[in-house]
Amino acid sequence: MPLIDDAVEASDELAAGLQERYLATTAGMLVEQSGQRQPVWACPVSDFELWLGALEGLLDMPLGRRLAHAAAESEEWRMQAADRQPPNPLFGKEKKRLAWLNEDWHLRGMGEISLLENEPGEVSLVVRRRPHPALAAGFTCAAWERLQKQRYRFRWSDGGSGESLITLEPDRREIPSASVMAPSWDEAPTTTALAAGAHPFELSYNEGGDWTVDGVRMLALARDLLLRFEDVVLPHLADKERSSDPRVGWTGVDDRDRLLFWDALAEVSRVKFVATGEMVLVAAPEDWVDVGRRFLSISGMGAITTAESLDDMGGVRLTADNLFHPALAIGILLGAWERAEARPAGAAWTSSGAGHIIELTSLRDLA
Repeated sequence: MPLIDDAVEASDELAAGLQERYLATTAGMLVEQSGQRQPVWACPVSDFELWLGALEGLLDMPLGRRLAHAAAESEEWRMQAADRQPPNPLFGKEKKRLAWLNEDWHLRGMGEISLLENEPGEVSLVVRRRPHPALAAGFTCAAWERLQKQRYRFRWSDGGSGESLITLEPDRREIPSASVMAPSWDEAPTTTALAAGAHPFELSYNEGGDWTVDGVRMLALARDLLLRFEDVVLPHLADKERSSDPRVGWTGVDDRDRLLFWDALAEVSRVKFVATGEMVLVAAPEDWVDVGRRFLSISGMGAITTAESLDDMGGVRLTADNLFHPALAIGILLGAWERAEARPAGAAWTSSGAGHIIELTSLRDLA
């Protein structure tokens, strides 16, 4: 009986901590109240692995190393925030600093870091229950640099059982500190107004030290990480060709490489959504507000504020104040339209300081 009571208490504590850490707003965003106050994507660990693999296949390139470097830079910027100053006790400094770090990682689904060896020319750390090897490597390097106040080169190997070994070597190069990276799109000002109803993390459970929802292990990925990942990948798309018949029109996105990357993000999200077999029932345009609540807001992707009909074949014009990333959100909406209408959809997107406008219509004209 005590074991059950302990498990319930640990889960209640985790759920309360998550709801306090991540503000669920009326705009459908989950905004972290620590670090740089970034919107986060609440993503199942297994889905993230599949998502990255599908993106690698679509772009025809490995992305692990690029993700790791984006993670390192994003985590470095996050730890510059005033509330992310590591403790400085007189005794047991290293042990207490790692405990402080793991407490933060626990509320982000990042696993647990521990020190194996600390030699003058090489440091070895292990991340147990890591969500992804590349994320573990990048976050570990940035965190250790913060704790030690010096730069490191990093490499990693994966044990294949949820453990990654990260090896760090001192780097004497002068490397500028990470700075803020703003989204490449305009949108409405962020809001702190709380969303009505249950918080998406209300039913979170502590399962052997992992954050789970309905038995599915979760992680929280900051938008800053995705923006830096995008920035790292873009230069490597110069030799890729965009489809001559793209599914989405991205008004205002003039960079050819960014167009290609956004196409890929949207397509991966669309295919993944359709593969889930989710039932989407739309009897009237306003039902899309509920679709947004079910499939966007639950993971911090945004919320549909208005919906109006465009034609008599299911076409709709949707508005949203904020989106975690337009391509990810529109990919989900394309998949939802396809599930609702039983035929492929196309989309047109534009944004301004007033928010986002998304038009979903049939991809092909019906005879």
